[in-house]
Amino acid sequence: NLHGFLVSERTISLNPKMTTFADNFWGPKNNGFFALNHNMKHGYTSTKELIDFLRESCTAQENYSKLLSKLAKLAASTPQVGTFGPIWNILKTLTEKLSSLQMHLVHT
Repeated sequence: NLHGFLVSERTISLNPKMTTFADNFWGPKNNGFFALNHNMKHGYTSTKELIDFLRESCTAQENYSKLLSKLAKLAASTPQVGTFGPIWNILKTLTEKLSSLQMHLVHT
């Protein structure tokens, strides 16, 4: 006995009585059946909602990638004169890479 725990060679248990599925799941008046039935009925709806969410998320990520690509083209078409020339080149390269990575993430 170790601080209220029953210790044996194989298990550590708070309750020396063996617990079973039937004793714990069904509950009074077989309420466990209704819980199981409820979860099964709503499982399809929950799964469908998750799929719809993931689909919308992919669409948003793809649109973000396209907008980044558009920004890269805008940076490339901007005249690179004066001291801002190197910055425009960096912005173009950065947005092109971000767009490419974003599109890669969407399709994996």
